[in-house]
Amino acid sequence: MVSVDGSVFIQIINFLLLIWLLNMVLYKPIRNILKERKERIDNLETSVQKCNADVESSKANYKEGLDQARKKGLDQKNILMQEAVESERTLIAELNQKAMKEMEQIKQRIQNDVGKAKMKLASEIEGFAQAIGQKILGRALA
Repeated sequence: MVSVDGSVFIQIINFLLLIWLLNMVLYKPIRNILKERKERIDNLETSVQKCNADVESSKANYKEGLDQARKKGLDQKNILMQEAVESERTLIAELNQKAMKEMEQIKQRIQNDVGKAKMKLASEIEGFAQAIGQKILGRALA
């Protein structure tokens, strides 16, 4: 049987002293290490979150820049296409005018050649008429 006497108080004081010493020597440093570790982990987590936010921001900026570059490229392409169309129209108009001038010159040459041929045939018509008459009649015409 356990008897309660003065040694119980000594055991209580011994127990409290042991808890105090263990707290000072063992528990407090471990709690400090755990606290520092938690702070480092929290700092790393905030750094990771900040880096993720920076990455997202960079992605957004990159996408925005890419979209602007595409838009600028399309605008320049459209401007170049319009310039090309205008240049093509001008070139076609010039070629049409040149072709029309050449056509007029050819028509004029043909009309001149036709006039010359008519004049030549008109001057030779009398000789042809005489030759045809001689062949048809079979004798010389006077």
